[in-house]
Amino acid sequence: LKDRAFAQLFGSAVQSSVPMGAYGAWLTRDFLSMGVFFTAPPIVGDMIKEYTGSAQSGYYAAQIGLPLILQFVTCPLHLLGYDIYNNPNNSIRQRIQFLGKDYFKNVSIRMVRMAPPWSFGTIGNRSIRDHFHKTLDIMPRPINPTIIYNLST
Repeated sequence: LKDRAFAQLFGSAVQSSVPMGAYGAWLTRDFLSMGVFFTAPPIVGDMIKEYTGSAQSGYYAAQIGLPLILQFVTCPLHLLGYDIYNNPNNSIRQRIQFLGKDYFKNVSIRMVRMAPPWSFGTIGNRSIRDHFHKTLDIMPRPINPTIIYNLST
């Protein structure tokens, strides 16, 4: 809904409805983002712990790095949704030219925007949550009961 509102507020075209292609681009962006922001860092952190020194530092490196690296993929999806909304009759060639025009500038800005909530904010949130779980003696329920990530080692 936020993307639709931004497209309508700042777009160059006024449409009665948002094209399904724009929604598809934004949904794909969000689906990939949530997988990488929340699911991948513990897995990747565990895989790189021998290089970082511990599972916790591996998790931190993955949680900081993965959301930023993902912007190389999700930024074009983000902009594609706006291009589909604003220029519904553009050809594939025109869309590729639009996406490539300021690619690195757009990716850089999105990296700056994504770092506080999805890299550092997620680490802070997890630390606070773990603190309260320990204080209240609550064991969090893992998503997959066969895999429990112990990041304190």
